[in-house]
Parts: sequence; structure tokens; C-alpha cells
Amino acid sequence: MVLKALNIKETSEVNQAKRRLHLPINGQPVQCSFAQRDIPGKGRGTIALHAITAGTLILAERPLVIVNNVEDRNISQATIARINNAVQQLTPAELQEYQALFKPFPRRTAHPDKERFLANNFQMGPSQGSRQTQGVFLQAARFNHSCIQNAWCNWNPDYRTPEQIRRGSLTVYAIRNIDQGDEIVVNYRSHDAYKEASDRQRLLLEHYDFRCNCPACQPGGEHAARRLEMDVTAGTIEDSRGNDPAAIWTRKRKLLELLELLKEEGLDYPQKAELNGELAQMHVDDVRLHCQMRIPHFDALFKAQAALRAKLDAEIISLGVESAEVRETLQLLYHLK
Repeated sequence: MVLKALNIKETSEVNQAKRRLHLPINGQPVQCSFAQRDIPGKGRGTIALHAITAGTLILAERPLVIVNNVEDRNISQATIARINNAVQQLTPAELQEYQALFKPFPRRTAHPDKERFLANNFQMGPSQGSRQTQGVFLQAARFNHSCIQNAWCNWNPDYRTPEQIRRGSLTVYAIRNIDQGDEIVVNYRSHDAYKEASDRQRLLLEHYDFRCNCPACQPGGEHAARRLEMDVTAGTIEDSRGNDPAAIWTRKRKLLELLELLKEEGLDYPQKAELNGELAQMHVDDVRLHCQMRIPHFDALFKAQAALRAKLDAEIISLGVESAEVRETLQLLYHLK
């Protein structure tokens, strides 16, 4: 699918978002420069060669290896065979680069290509049930992990640089300002953001064979207390999914509290987009109810638009204007008006 060009109203909405985010109105920021270096205690990593502002495209890369129908757990022998076959298709030069990537669990020697693939792959598109298409990207695989990431990786099936013949790239955007000399880091398990450090460490060891030493994983301190509060707040949101007014009021309040905690923790995508999307839907439901009851609905409409614009800001920063997620949010805003 090729995304359609933005209409006038969508372009206006995007330009307003760019002004809020202090991004250039005409086009994306220039792709930045980075270098792969040895990082003490981490092996190879990626360093910013100059200051990078949030919303800057760091990398757009085509996959070296693609494997379809990969299970999200309990990898089958058929999938191992597909991984081995994909690796065998590489040229000698490509194979050398692939084998230079990190391979966890050195004592596991039965399927080295599988271990290397699973430690370095990225999901390409949405899951199909319990299966995914996954790919290995040589440069993106060099981004190390942090539980407080400053960059976001996303497979965009429509993105193409002028140098690329085929559409589809893994895009990496800076989601926070990155100083010159800082390491560019991503979160390998962003869906574990609300878990305690001990749980995150256990899962990283199980899947990637390393311990995270980022600020959020240090014992005690403000990060540990905040993550616990985030977990409790997220649990309250899940427990208040009833339709009675008290539950709805509680869920709205806790969504706002969790968004504030995310801001304090320095976490952006995908949580900000997801929570603002849920908040917007609740306000849209209020608009419909008010219209049915023939009472003023402008306050609920304003709040719905504000939440959708906050969602749009998070998506533009993390995924780029050319992403399908941004286009979907623009459509929601367009119809809401």
C-alpha cells in the first residue's frame, strides 16, 4: 500500500504539530551522522557524532535477512529451518557481517544462526496471531538497549529513501534530544515499561543474555519508585474499565496521572500515543452521549482533539509524518472536526 498525499486540512494539522514540536515545517530534519564504537561493558554500540534533536531521522535501513511466520515464543524446527535457509542466501561478504553481530548464550551451539537472528531481529509489521515477520538490519542491530530509550525503531512498509529502489525501511527516529557523543539507545522490550527492574532484568537475561545497567535499573532511587507507581496506576486503569460514571471518571484521572509519570520518567513512544488514544476515545464517547442528550458537547470535543493532537505529536516524533499511524490519527482528527 502506498500512502496518499496529505490533503490541505491534514497538511495544516501536521504543520501545527511541527510547530509544537519545533520541527522544520518543510520536510523532515536532515538525516544525522553516527558511528559504531566499542562501548565498555556492552560490546559495539552507536554514538551520535553531533547533537541530534528529537524528531530527527537517524537511520532508514533495508533488511539483510527476512524470515516470515516466526513464533513469538517456542521457536519451531520449521522456523529454525527458514532462518538457516535465509542466512544461506547471503553473499560471503554479507555472511561475514551477519556473523559479526552479537550472539547470546555462547554455550548453546546447536543453532548459532537462530540465536543470532533472535537476538538481533526487529518486527516487520503487525503480528498475525502469534506469528510475525522479522528481519535483521545490520546497522540497527548495533543500537544497544536502555529502559529509558532516546530513539525508536519502527518498520515502515511505505518509506523509501531516494537511494532505495524498493519501498519499506526500518526507520529510527530520535525521540529525545541526544547530545554529541551520547550513545543512541532503543528499548528492546518497550511493552515491559511498567515492570519492576528485577522483572525487566530477568526477561532481558532470558531473551538476550545480558543485564541492563541503565539509570532505571539501578536499585532504589526515584526511578524504582516511579516505575512501581506506574505499574499500580496502569493496574487501576485496567480495573476501572466499567461503564458506570465512577469507573469512567477514575479511568480518565488515572490515564492523566500515568501520562504525567511517563513524562517524569522520560518515556515517550509508544505509551504516550496509546494512552492519549484511549483518552481521546473516552472523550469522543462523551461527545456522542452529549449529542444524544442534546446538551452542549464542546468541552468534551476540545478534550478529544487535545488528546488526539498529543497522540499525533508522539507519533510524528517517533515514526515520522510518512507513517501509517500518523495518517490514521490525522483521519481521526479530520472526522472529529
